[in-house]
Amino acid sequence: MRVFLSLILFVAVSVGGHDRAFAAKAEVTGMCVCKKGSNVLSTYSETLCVKNDHAGCTSAKVACVNANAAACRLAGGTISQSTKTCSVGAKC
Repeated sequence: MRVFLSLILFVAVSVGGHDRAFAAKAEVTGMCVCKKGSNVLSTYSETLCVKNDHAGCTSAKVACVNANAAACRLAGGTISQSTKTCSVGAKC
């Protein structure tokens, strides 16, 4: 009986992991903020074709920071990832 239950559990985990490995990608938009002190100078966004999960959202926010860091510095500010959740668009 134990072997049978272990086999069922193994198959369930394997199938669940298999589905996640082939998850469709989507256009995920992450935001970043340029601030000087407590004043918001600018907000920016960057859209990437990634998996719609925490790592994908973080990747979009990091890309936003990297793409806009120079402009924010020129404005005299400091750029950081936004605390807003990422938005999800069409599959890609």
